[in-house]
Amino acid sequence: MDIFEELGLHRYINAQDTFTTYGASCMPAASLRAMREIASSCVELAEVQAKTGDALAKLTHNEGAYISNGAAGGMLVATAAALARDDEKIFHSLPEITGPRYEVVMQAAQRNMYDRGCSAVGAKMRYIGTADTAPTVEELEAAITPATTAVFYVIFFGRDASLPLETIVEVAHRHGVPVIVDAAAQNPPAENLWKFTGMGADLVIFSGGKTMRGPQDSGLIVGKKEWIDRCRRWGPPTDGACRGCKTSRESIVGLYKAVQLYLQRDEATLMRTLNRRCAAFERTLRDCGFIQITRTQEGPVGQVMARTYAVMPYGSAKRHLHRCGAGQPDSTQPVDGRACTGQNRVRNAGHLYATNQGGTVNHGCYGTTYGTAGHYPAADRLARQRRRGSRFGGRYAVHFCSLPGGRKRYPRLCRPCGR
Repeated sequence: MDIFEELGLHRYINAQDTFTTYGASCMPAASLRAMREIASSCVELAEVQAKTGDALAKLTHNEGAYISNGAAGGMLVATAAALARDDEKIFHSLPEITGPRYEVVMQAAQRNMYDRGCSAVGAKMRYIGTADTAPTVEELEAAITPATTAVFYVIFFGRDASLPLETIVEVAHRHGVPVIVDAAAQNPPAENLWKFTGMGADLVIFSGGKTMRGPQDSGLIVGKKEWIDRCRRWGPPTDGACRGCKTSRESIVGLYKAVQLYLQRDEATLMRTLNRRCAAFERTLRDCGFIQITRTQEGPVGQVMARTYAVMPYGSAKRHLHRCGAGQPDSTQPVDGRACTGQNRVRNAGHLYATNQGGTVNHGCYGTTYGTAGHYPAADRLARQRRRGSRFGGRYAVHFCSLPGGRKRYPRLCRPCGR
């Protein structure tokens, strides 16, 4: 009996994205092997953090690197480093502010649910500009005062109503203030691992468990040596405000191997492969009666990634899902060209993840409106049936997930998975 059977868990094909709530990505064997190796021995965590960080800095063409417990944990550690600098007394008082610097400046258009990571260690957020209008350089200059501890910049969010990173860096550095960049999901391309630091950012934060396929609870901070040294000094296992951001030795080495493999990939070849998968997926969607099938080369937060979107016409869900659930023969040819039952269709042609959610969704504060297709109570019933134990094709359950967005629920169909 494996862990799925023991706990009654269901596998599903994630064709949406590497969102945390869906399990992010699947780890490569090399990462799992490294994690098993280090898990069998006791080690000095500070040594593992320092030496692995040095190796990652070399791989990513940066002065330094620090492994955090996710991008959110990295945000806390980076902000704490900016608040405390080299003052032990200030750090051990956090989240109570006892030092002269306590404000983090951020453009209002870039506000999102994740910037709470800055205030979690005591920083006070100061927003400039509006949700629709970028601040002027003069407004940025005026916002930076002796109380400013850092300027926080988010890649993608509010990109049409924000000052460019180069301008932020130039103004902030002129005032002696560091710039922290949230680039959590900004891979691919891999060059982003050194692009933003090359533009002058002091610390740049990435998620380790998304496209890089490291442990889901891992994150990577890259940047200037003086600031990475502060992250290492105040980050776990040091007692204090960041203690809850502990990163295990397994996650540290697991991320290292994942980044190593990620940087060895040929991204041009990967994009061609993803586009071929999208094309095959699109043929199947047309056969199944989906409409408004479109393809984009951009992911949900601006990363370079081929994705297919489609809309299911009203009334189609009940018919198709009933056939899949009943296992009735389906004359439509799947991707591999062989006739199959509805069950096999879901397994073979179903590089597909359908989530029941409101048609207008502010998922992750992307502010994106997706196509809608009607109300599908039948889908809810089928989802409940599948959760009771039956599986499609003996391997995968259909997984439906209700996310914020209103009472009515609609399917949303997204890109083929990258496996």
